[in-house]
Amino acid sequence: MRYAGMALILAGLAVIVLSAKRSRRAERPSAHETPVAPAAPAGRSVTFMSLVEARIRAFLDTREVVVLATVQADGAPLAMPMWFLHDATALTMISVADTQKVRNLRRDPRVSVVAEGGGTGAVRGVSVQGRGEFLPDGPDRRALAERFVERYRPYLERRWGGRAMPADRVMFRIVPTHVRSWGLD
Repeated sequence: MRYAGMALILAGLAVIVLSAKRSRRAERPSAHETPVAPAAPAGRSVTFMSLVEARIRAFLDTREVVVLATVQADGAPLAMPMWFLHDATALTMISVADTQKVRNLRRDPRVSVVAEGGGTGAVRGVSVQGRGEFLPDGPDRRALAERFVERYRPYLERRWGGRAMPADRVMFRIVPTHVRSWGLD
């Protein structure tokens, strides 16, 4: 992973972990404790946006993998590469149900996701902070599973042994609370 993307993941998780520690100390943090946005890569500015923005969606269309960071029970970050889908309201991911990242999400739904691209001097990316929500089985989840199969063909069909999402998988959405981008101008 490039250093800029990892720095943003860790900065995003630092905000999550620090806010968790604050919420344990007091019901409401004071105004001066408001989390600060992570620093942009050197020489870049960060733009606050939403997943509705055309340039965010266009950039995410070019990425096959994003990095999902969850908060472990001891407060340490766990960052994992993930296949994903996106729309104007959320990022959607699938995982084996009995994994550390899923246990982390069930305990604490706060996450940070980074998609980045480019090279030295041309770093571009999107950072999403939000909350994970597990999707129950039903027509919507099955339609999303079909979209995953289409996007990640033939790899996903091979892993699943067909087009249906196996019973030992969970699907979850990342609903953004903050979306940031850099270098997409």
